[in-house]
Amino acid sequence: SGAGASRLEHHYMRHHFCLSVAAVGAAACLSQSAAAADASPVKSTATLTVVYEVKGGGDDIPQSHERHVRWSINDRYEAKSTMEAAVVQAVGVMHPQPEGAGAQIDENDQAAMMALAMGAQAKCGADADCLQREMMKAITGSAGSYQGFSGTSQTGSYSIDEKAYQAYFDAACSLKNEAACAYDTTVTGAGQISEKDGPRFLYGARAEVDLEAGTLMIAVPWPGYLKATKTVTSASKEIETGTTQIERGALLSGGKRDAFKATCGACKNVSGTETVAVKDELLGRDATLTMRWTFSRQ
Repeated sequence: SGAGASRLEHHYMRHHFCLSVAAVGAAACLSQSAAAADASPVKSTATLTVVYEVKGGGDDIPQSHERHVRWSINDRYEAKSTMEAAVVQAVGVMHPQPEGAGAQIDENDQAAMMALAMGAQAKCGADADCLQREMMKAITGSAGSYQGFSGTSQTGSYSIDEKAYQAYFDAACSLKNEAACAYDTTVTGAGQISEKDGPRFLYGARAEVDLEAGTLMIAVPWPGYLKATKTVTSASKEIETGTTQIERGALLSGGKRDAFKATCGACKNVSGTETVAVKDELLGRDATLTMRWTFSRQ
């Protein structure tokens, strides 16, 4: 029937269109083409460097005189992620998308594909070389706005310096003789971060550039599983003196796990700072996590 012939022609033209594109090495059909001039070459390297600093401290003697606590937190983590550029896509993965955006783009792509294929056939007839040239012209100018970057390797370094003095008072111990029931705690550690000996990151890095809007979505790498030494020196009968091996990481209570957004134009070399109120791991007291990041792509 006429309808059946039309569907068959549509299927043939779409199939022939994609085969022609594949024959000259295109990465994908229409929506996955390297369309934007600002896009990074597919499989090219991008880097994301993040410095995390956790700082806190204070001297707590409430009016009730039930305790005396001093503490200081000075931790630093640095992570460098090497990432690989993906093919430009019509629909973003990390950027929020309007409801139904994917279906609408698919419909538009199919209609555009048919129009381009039929135009190329009308111009070139059965000339395969001509068809390939026309298809490449079409694909080079086709739609696509979002380019993703996925992590391939992560390294870094860290230093941990945490101190606390704690005295909790009772009938036998007060502010006047607090040394008799006080204890000191230190947590220290430093070194390079490498995943050769196992996982050293709680989460990996991801990024996505909206080439049309000039925005960047970043999910930062979170260093973790890092060795540190906890030492307790106690005059209190209730707290034992001793040394234990523990682990520390940059992701603290209150830290951002979700991706955050930056407006950056071409987003070739961009940096920013995020500051978050968190709880430290030593005492669970208020601290500040500052993340300074730099993203670079080709």
